[in-house]
Amino acid sequence: MKLLDRLAQVARRRRLADATIDAYSTWVRSYLSHCAVRHGTWVSPENLHTVDVEAFYEDSSVVGQGGLEQRRAGRAVQKGFARRLVA
Repeated sequence: MKLLDRLAQVARRRRLADATIDAYSTWVRSYLSHCAVRHGTWVSPENLHTVDVEAFYEDSSVVGQGGLEQRRAGRAVQKGFARRLVA
C-alpha cells in the first residue's frame, strides 16, 4: 500500500475530516517533492529526518504556499503521524 493510501486509511480510522485528510496528503506530496529536489533523487520517507522538514519550511517558495491548514498538517506529520503510517 502506498504512503498516501495508508495516510488516508489511518486518518479515516481516526475519523478525521476529509478536508484534513486532503491537507495532510497535500503537505506530504509537497514535502516529498521538495526532498527529492533537495537530495537530487527520490528519498524514501523512512530515510528523511527533522533536518529535511526544517529545510522544507525554510524554503521561501514553500513558505508562501499552503496557509493554515498546510502548517497544521505539517506539524502533525512532523510530530510522528507519518512514522506510524510507515511502521
